[in-house]
Amino acid sequence: MQDHLRHMMLFRTLVDAGTLTAAAEQLGLSKSVLSQHLKVLEQALGVQLLQRTTRKQVLTPAGQEFYRRCCEIERQVDSAWQTARDNQQGLSGPIRITAPYALMDAVVAPAIAALVAQHPEIQPDLIAEDKQLNLLEQRIDLAIRVGESPDSSLRQRKLGEFSDVLAACEGYLQSRPALTRDSAGEHDFIRNAWQGQTSELNLSNGTESHTIQLRASRSANNLNAVLALARAGAGLAYIPGFILEREAGLTEAMAGFSSSAVNVYALHPYQPLPKLVQHSIDGIEQQLQTLT
Repeated sequence: MQDHLRHMMLFRTLVDAGTLTAAAEQLGLSKSVLSQHLKVLEQALGVQLLQRTTRKQVLTPAGQEFYRRCCEIERQVDSAWQTARDNQQGLSGPIRITAPYALMDAVVAPAIAALVAQHPEIQPDLIAEDKQLNLLEQRIDLAIRVGESPDSSLRQRKLGEFSDVLAACEGYLQSRPALTRDSAGEHDFIRNAWQGQTSELNLSNGTESHTIQLRASRSANNLNAVLALARAGAGLAYIPGFILEREAGLTEAMAGFSSSAVNVYALHPYQPLPKLVQHSIDGIEQQLQTLT
């Protein structure tokens, strides 16, 4: 039975891909191996499923019916998995979510806490990490990331956007000249781990634009440490605008100036999408929109 299902799914992929070469690339198999699978399948069925030439492949009448049944079985398998993931009495079970520090504290954690309040059987495992973790290796159900991911194996959904600003405490700003392109060298910059030693920031207030080049003289490996240094007067921090609004001890270094919009995405490996992951994405999206 297992070999039958495997051959059926390989055949469906071959038909959907359109060519043996494309299907082999999708499946991570050589063309010769995939061709042998097709040969074994046709021999087992005693009927030809595909007519192939050097340029194209065409389903035979028997192949058309067999392909339809393959698709039908795949839908039934997906439905069975989906039913097993969903709890008929509500949302429950574990979910592992990763996000950068900036989004975890202000967006993800509050959204998931609200979901848990409605569905106490949910067991969230939240991982704040500015590095992009491998979802499959780390058994992560949902990743919230800044910027679109090039990984085509993951499903992506845009949740919203935000802008970054330069911020510092009042004491620091009073001790330094007003921040401009020319005075940037007289300022200390606190870089986060993902930022380079030198950062060229393009900031605008809608009518004027300025490029500020800052060289880091302090560094930290997460946003919370960056904020602590900035509150203590150690220098400028480049942070999301919605984070600044929550920081009573910090103010804008260039009032009204911010970066261009930065997109936020939800990424997951599922098809179809489990109910718990879907509700988590929806809640995180709503929380982000309230802040921005």
